[in-house]
Amino acid sequence: MRFIFSVIAVCLVMITAKLYIPEAKAQDMGAYDLFYDPNFRKAVGLVVSDNCKATIYETVSVYDPEYVDNIKLDFISNIEC
Repeated sequence: MRFIFSVIAVCLVMITAKLYIPEAKAQDMGAYDLFYDPNFRKAVGLVVSDNCKATIYETVSVYDPEYVDNIKLDFISNIEC
């Protein structure tokens, strides 16, 4: 009988822990969303600038209604890592 109560107590603790520990959920973002996401662009830029050498051949300004300023996009011709 004591064994059954121990199993029940362990199960209750596990259920309670599952209720209070949040689950990680990733956002479902497509290529278009990632291309215009400033946080993703910054992260990629930091990784590339720290580890690679990129040659920029053109910079274009694109208007995005969510931002006050235009977004500047760099088109890269060559990346060496």
